[in-house]
Amino acid sequence: MNLAPTRPRSGVVAWLPVLLTLAWGLHSLRDPWYQLRTQPQTFAHRLLWPAPAPTVPTLPLKPGKNFVVRVPQVGIQCWNAPLPCATCPEIEVEMRGPTLTQGFRPPPVPSGLMCCLEAPE
Repeated sequence: MNLAPTRPRSGVVAWLPVLLTLAWGLHSLRDPWYQLRTQPQTFAHRLLWPAPAPTVPTLPLKPGKNFVVRVPQVGIQCWNAPLPCATCPEIEVEMRGPTLTQGFRPPPVPSGLMCCLEAPE
């Protein structure tokens, strides 16, 4: 019984991985090529800088005593919304200090309630 690997009998079978990789690569270039043909200025700009993040409408909510968190009204991502922004803030979360850089902490006795917040007046 000979278990040694053998060469493929056909040249097409040997070139199949190369052809599939080439097809995948050309397919991946379809969108950039279309943008280059239709919007050359935008394409050239995107080579240096990425597209800006979308802006979503947010609703200010007050989970703690002395700060406001923004929650996106549409979808689950804050994108380019002003900070602090959270998809589902915890009720009664506290700030560790006077600035956002010091972070947040849960209350001494966590209630476990989330997202059931009302807009501040």
